[in-house]
Amino acid sequence: MNKKVVLSCAALVVAGILLYSHWRDRHPLPGETYFYDLSEEKLFAGPLVALPPIQGINDIERDAVRALVISPSGDPSDKSGRKIAYLETYSEIFKQQVESRRRGDVPAEGAWKIGRGAANAHTFVRRLTDTKWYPKTSPEATKIIGEWRVKGSDGKYPVKCIP
Repeated sequence: MNKKVVLSCAALVVAGILLYSHWRDRHPLPGETYFYDLSEEKLFAGPLVALPPIQGINDIERDAVRALVISPSGDPSDKSGRKIAYLETYSEIFKQQVESRRRGDVPAEGAWKIGRGAANAHTFVRRLTDTKWYPKTSPEATKIIGEWRVKGSDGKYPVKCIP
């Protein structure tokens, strides 16, 4: 074979591997995320595609919400230093609509649909220590979502953790 053809093929393979690696980092395969059982006050791993509130760990009650778990040290393998940055859940109507779309159900004529622009108004966040949920469109929610993204005393930014 011609040396140029072999080198070209090798370069294409390397470029393909790099492109796939970059795409995979931006589009992870469905896996697990953290949920927090509000009644048990415990973290557990659940499916990334699950829409909170979901069934918790102690009973059939749907009292588990998504938890953004961070490592303030910037080291996700440091399990002892992990903490919950905030909790997230959805309105019942939005959750039902998303689940219906996933099943492939055809919406009834005239059914009210929540568009992408309005979805944030049906997504609620709060700190672990708060009792009130705030719609993602509110100034308080914006503050909650962003307050964990600051450098620590060691100069490192916290990182998100996955189970």
